[in-house]
Amino acid sequence: MAGIHTPSINKSSGNPGLKLTPSNSTSNFLPRGSQARTPNNKVRNTQSETGLYLRRVIGCSTTAFDSHPASRSFAYTAGAAAVVVQLDESLQITQRFFRARPNAPTWSSASSQVNSIQSSAFLESRSRLSQSLKDLGIGYSTSLATPFSIEDSPSSKTWTARERIKAATCVSFSPDGRWLAVGETGYNPRVLIFTMSKDVPSDIPVAVMSEHTFGVRDVAFSPCSKYLASIGTINDGFVYIWALTPSNKGNMVKLHSSNKCTSPIRGIAWMGKNLVTVGLRHVKVWKVEEEPRPASPGTKVLSGRNALLGSMVDYTMTCVVGISEDKALVCSERGDICLLDESQLQLRLLKIANAEFGVSCITIDAESKFAWVAGKNGNIRALVLKEIVPSTPPPLSPSSSRSGSPVLPYGCRPANVTAMASMLGHLFTLDSNHSIKIINVSTCDGVPVPNSMVRELPAHKDAVLGVRLLPPTYHSGASFFTWSAGGLVLFWSLEGINQGDFMVELEQPSEGEDDIANELKVVRVSPMGDYFITGDKYGVLRVVDSETYICLYGVKAHSSEIMDIAIYQHEKTNIVVSCARDRTVQVFQRTGEIWGLIQTLDDHTASVSKVLLLENGSKLLSCSADRTVVIRELVQREADGAVSSAYLPIRTLVLKASPLHMTPVSDNLPHLLVSSMDRQVHKFDLNTGKTLQSFKTTDDTNDAVVMDCIGLSKERVPGGRRILAGISTTDKSIRIYDLNGNLIDKEWGHTEGVSDVALLETGSEDNETDTMMVISTGTDGTIMIWEFNPRSNDGSSSESSVSSKPELTATKTPIRRILSKSELNEFTPKTADKDIIAGAPSGVNSANNSPPRVKKRNSMYGMNKTLPMAKIGQGRTDSARTDSGDSSAPNTPVFGSELNASTPTSSENKKASRERSLSPPETTKPSASRRPSNEAKSRGKGTANVNGNANGGLNGIATNANSNDVTHVNNLAESLVRSLRTFREGIVGNARGGIRPEVLKELEKELGLTSKELGEKTHRKRNNNATNIVNEQIMTQLLDQYSERLMSMIGSRLEEKLSKEASQRGRGQECKNCEELTGQG
Repeated sequence: MAGIHTPSINKSSGNPGLKLTPSNSTSNFLPRGSQARTPNNKVRNTQSETGLYLRRVIGCSTTAFDSHPASRSFAYTAGAAAVVVQLDESLQITQRFFRARPNAPTWSSASSQVNSIQSSAFLESRSRLSQSLKDLGIGYSTSLATPFSIEDSPSSKTWTARERIKAATCVSFSPDGRWLAVGETGYNPRVLIFTMSKDVPSDIPVAVMSEHTFGVRDVAFSPCSKYLASIGTINDGFVYIWALTPSNKGNMVKLHSSNKCTSPIRGIAWMGKNLVTVGLRHVKVWKVEEEPRPASPGTKVLSGRNALLGSMVDYTMTCVVGISEDKALVCSERGDICLLDESQLQLRLLKIANAEFGVSCITIDAESKFAWVAGKNGNIRALVLKEIVPSTPPPLSPSSSRSGSPVLPYGCRPANVTAMASMLGHLFTLDSNHSIKIINVSTCDGVPVPNSMVRELPAHKDAVLGVRLLPPTYHSGASFFTWSAGGLVLFWSLEGINQGDFMVELEQPSEGEDDIANELKVVRVSPMGDYFITGDKYGVLRVVDSETYICLYGVKAHSSEIMDIAIYQHEKTNIVVSCARDRTVQVFQRTGEIWGLIQTLDDHTASVSKVLLLENGSKLLSCSADRTVVIRELVQREADGAVSSAYLPIRTLVLKASPLHMTPVSDNLPHLLVSSMDRQVHKFDLNTGKTLQSFKTTDDTNDAVVMDCIGLSKERVPGGRRILAGISTTDKSIRIYDLNGNLIDKEWGHTEGVSDVALLETGSEDNETDTMMVISTGTDGTIMIWEFNPRSNDGSSSESSVSSKPELTATKTPIRRILSKSELNEFTPKTADKDIIAGAPSGVNSANNSPPRVKKRNSMYGMNKTLPMAKIGQGRTDSARTDSGDSSAPNTPVFGSELNASTPTSSENKKASRERSLSPPETTKPSASRRPSNEAKSRGKGTANVNGNANGGLNGIATNANSNDVTHVNNLAESLVRSLRTFREGIVGNARGGIRPEVLKELEKELGLTSKELGEKTHRKRNNNATNIVNEQIMTQLLDQYSERLMSMIGSRLEEKLSKEASQRGRGQECKNCEELTGQG
């Protein structure tokens, strides 16, 4: 039997255990670390704790709506929360929010854990909570729970990113006003029951039922408040009847009966003790019997009876309302108003009136005198119940009783009314635009007529894609504005009051089936508030005047969706930068009253997601999906009296993952915060391009999420605390971090996705403890305003309350210092002077010597390319230089032969053996006919002994450097030129007198030596050039002589060949003549 499982308890304690969830439901308590944070809003003192708290919700996400006239309240759903609005005498509203985390416990399990926290705030309210729960019928006792540690509890884990937040889709008040039922949609949805007592936290339900599988379509309390009906979506299709039995025994809710409903359901309502369901060609009455006997096994089957529809068999019934114990009114989408009477022998649906428009909702006033129907295009009509529902059986034809005409109240925009309630002499409607209206009612001939709209709680009817703050100079008095995909821009105050709106034109290129509908993607306001910049999905950029909302400039800026827009405005300077998915960045500028494009930047190879203008517009930053952040600098030039501007790239930051969002740290510091796809936030120095800090965006369970949008608070006090607010579509959460990466708090409320976030700081600039407001928008059409208390009253920071564990060194980011190529060139060994090569001690720094360089020791078995080839059997050795350019490299002996007379002595050999690089013997084939290559000849010519007495020895830098050192010497020369140029610019004026004499003397000596070496190199080059010229002349003469001789030889050979051919032809002719003469004879 599905119902409530009562856990085993300690009989000696004398306190019964209480669990208010079904057997297959799960629940966990959610304290935040060791902070013992109490739930939502009433038990705690909001001014003494640090964290995020939901203060106001704008808009609704579904058409769920219900009212309770006795408490002057109505309820609707917004994201994952059910919003209960209470009205005062002047129709001013106050909001309460009821929501439960994915692993939320029931109040009984939570209260036992809260009792173990002996805080002063809870001790003061414990007696008040106990009395409230006793009044509600829950057997709560202050000695109910045994003390234990919350950290040891298995339910102390917070919800993770893997647990899905489910959307609230239906609500219902109990007639006695004690309970609020909320149904969810999604995998393994729940039916939650909250208490309406203000002394009980509103984020811990008193009961949780998880019998539905795909979603809860509707919930409804019985008129006696003892039963709750819930019906699933079309994929679920089950009807459950839950019995509420609040008592001291601890059984709050149990499953009474259930059955399967195969038809698509549009609405449910109670008719006395029976439940009525209506839908597509469906009207059925479910009979709820009294409590089954305790001996009956299993859950009781809910029995039902279908009503005969007659001529309306193909109609879709949209709504139903009970008017008595055995009668109900049923409406169709065609406008038919029908009576369902169970007292008749045959359960038939009889048509009694016609609304003259499609009806989607019906309600009864508090006195049960009139029935209100509303539906298509906002039409509302009232019917007198006594005339349409007589005591005698009604006729088969519609009644001609008095009723009001269909009326669209004054001030209301045409929109389909989806839900309605009548209380306090007013009508409360919820339309297809997700707007809640309060309509005044007047009387005409005894029939109430909707007159005019008293107040509207507007909202976006589609996905809200962004939010931005308004400048203080903006004329409307609003604090921020939001925009939706349909092009509507709304202005709001912090109290949730709409201050104005305007519509952005969205052009649709064609009406093809494959064409994507255009959407408003980006809206930005200028710093002075005199114009708005908008960008849509088709790449159209518009400039809209902030007073008249007239488009001043429109252009096709990009070939695809615009991702971001940045504005810089100062006096007469107006620069607008846009980026899009087409991998380009466009720069616009206003000259006078004319806007124009000044530059197109295509540095990126993927979609550009964010642009920033920093340092008074002198720097332009853009981040892209190609994992780069490009930094550009503004340059200007004057030509023909006109000044033109352009942005040139000066640095590129390369990340390991694609950057998603970025924000500057301060106006004074060149630091940048970047969130990336690898679930990290990086801090960069824009001047050097180095990473200063990075941290992973984790929570209490070490689950990291991707931060899609981040915003940083202002630095009010030098060195004061700052927070980083961001949103994550990974778990649809709003998170608050400090600059060290510590999680301060996280909350949730949006269900279909969080689209944007803005941080609004109120109060004085020098007060660090003022309250901050975090505004978030979601694709579910809701706007949520959160309050963040940065510091408690005792002055303790929030970081100490978030985590009591100190940061371990092992968990920190490892340090790095990678040297650049220019820095490494400074450590490269340089060629020594010729005096050191000639035998000067390395430790002596004479006047003609540069500082000594450390010699490179090669491996004993390293392969040296500069070693000369030697034949086995020869008794000599050749000296060779090493690859490092060391001129004092030792001689390399040849194995298998006696040493030559030029071999060093034993003492010199021992010293050389410690430095030389030996190679293994090479097996060479003896070939006397092999000619040495030019490279071998050059190596042989370049070798010398240790004393440096050979011709062409090491006399300078040029003769010492081999082919591998040419590039290194060129790099050193270029670096020296730059250093000398910088030094020359720095000694302008009286700076020369500040140089110390010894430094100046050393500088002159080094410059002289360098000039001398360069002069010798030039002289040698000239001599070589002269020798080459002489050699070329001799070679030319030789070639001329050889060519003349060759031509004479060729000529003589040709003459001989021609003479031979002529003689052969002569002999042949003579033979032929002889044959002819012989033939004649």
